[in-house]
Amino acid sequence: MIERTQQQVNDLILADQFALWLRGEQGTWQNVAAVGEKRPFSPDDFTQWVADHGRILELNGRNIAFAPRHGLTIPQPPPQAWLGVPLTTAERLIGVMVLQRGQDGQRFSRWSRELFVAIANQASAAIQNARLYGETVRLYNLTDEALAQRLRQLQALLNSIQEGVLMLDCQGQVVLVNPMALTLLGSRLQPGDLLPTAAAVRLGYTEADLGQLVRQLTAVSTSPTVPETAVVYQTMLGTTSRTIERSEAPVLSEDGQLLGWLMLFRDVTADHELAERRADLTRMIVHDLRNPITTILSNLNLASNQLPVPLSNAQELLDDARQASLDMLDMVDSLMDINRMEAGQAVIDPDAMSLGRLAQTVVERLQPLAQRQNICLRLELAVAIPPVWADEEMVRRVLVNLLDNALKFTPAGGEVVCRVEPAETAVGPVEAPHEPGACCLISDTGPGIPATIRELVFDRYMRTNQGGAQVRGTGLGLTFCKMTVEAHNGRIWVEESANGGSCFIFTLPGIPVFGNQ
Repeated sequence: MIERTQQQVNDLILADQFALWLRGEQGTWQNVAAVGEKRPFSPDDFTQWVADHGRILELNGRNIAFAPRHGLTIPQPPPQAWLGVPLTTAERLIGVMVLQRGQDGQRFSRWSRELFVAIANQASAAIQNARLYGETVRLYNLTDEALAQRLRQLQALLNSIQEGVLMLDCQGQVVLVNPMALTLLGSRLQPGDLLPTAAAVRLGYTEADLGQLVRQLTAVSTSPTVPETAVVYQTMLGTTSRTIERSEAPVLSEDGQLLGWLMLFRDVTADHELAERRADLTRMIVHDLRNPITTILSNLNLASNQLPVPLSNAQELLDDARQASLDMLDMVDSLMDINRMEAGQAVIDPDAMSLGRLAQTVVERLQPLAQRQNICLRLELAVAIPPVWADEEMVRRVLVNLLDNALKFTPAGGEVVCRVEPAETAVGPVEAPHEPGACCLISDTGPGIPATIRELVFDRYMRTNQGGAQVRGTGLGLTFCKMTVEAHNGRIWVEESANGGSCFIFTLPGIPVFGNQ
């Protein structure tokens, strides 16, 4: 821009010297163009006067002699004609453009002056635009370098963690990948590469599922319809089979626009092997516990049968010991059944049974416990309860667990109600329809269960302590109930009862509709 300005002046106006002074933000000066002599480090007095007053200054042989009277030093050698024009923007003065002719030169004509002023105005705008452009480039370079530095820091962090990290953009290209993910993929993918469908198995996908994910990323601007769940799968790393857990989620901008898809991979082989060893140890202990409990029960029954009738106190003690042993045997059997159901083994032997009659038997058995705790235990049976298709022994243990739980958390003077009624709708698998079955509701007047943890109470070893009630038990009873009811193709859940306590509800299917097979 400066070269073009200087060339334009040389083409239109005859002069011995041309200077273009620019003033910086701190008041420093720079002569960016000069012809005929070496550039000085600071402007002369004439140039400084133009800058200070922001006005055009024209001197020639008639008036230049008066300059010292105004405190201005005449340049050496003295010029015959000198013309300075301020360079200004809307906000401030940015410089001064100067022409001068030597001793043999003539004064500048009015036409030359007007041309020089017009060129100065153009140069002012061009210089300001150039400065803005330069500042933009500088800031861009600073931002770009800062971003590059942040990316280098992020990559260093990703390289140091044990989990595999892989992020795709909306075109299915790799944005981030760390060494663990590269090891898992068994390839040399780099940012910018397309993720090959052949990598599907190593990432825990089928090729169709991975292709569908990439197509969704490229087709929509919102989150793809892929659940944000953890998937555990087996794959080969070298010659070793490993268990990998994959977690995934969309990456969204602040305004909800889809930026990409993030996948995290964690090697959980050691965790799974430890869990399997714990499960094996539990199964072994539970299996070994059943034999001595059965022996204790047999000896208690034998001792009870051999005692004389008048020894009623001893008989009562034996009955209590026998009942405690039966309860312990139920717990051991429940834990064994939980392990078998988790392993996918069939543990139920269903047949037509009366849920109402079974509930009556269980309530009668637990009445002594309720009376000792000063709790009213009631049974309500609706009319015309249809039979259910279930394993009576398994359902008995479900009822015992639920009623015992209700008694455990109900304070003295409270009430526990067990109600059995017909189910409103049929339950059971679509491929094997059943008639409408029965529904059992067990409500109490205890402290209740907060809505936030009602889904969690069925988890293994989960125990609540609402209202300061003393907690007893292993935390396996509700887990057994849920797994058993669902193994019967029924449903179980918990609600708030009408009196503020808890109400556990489960349904069981009716008789199979054999005629539709």
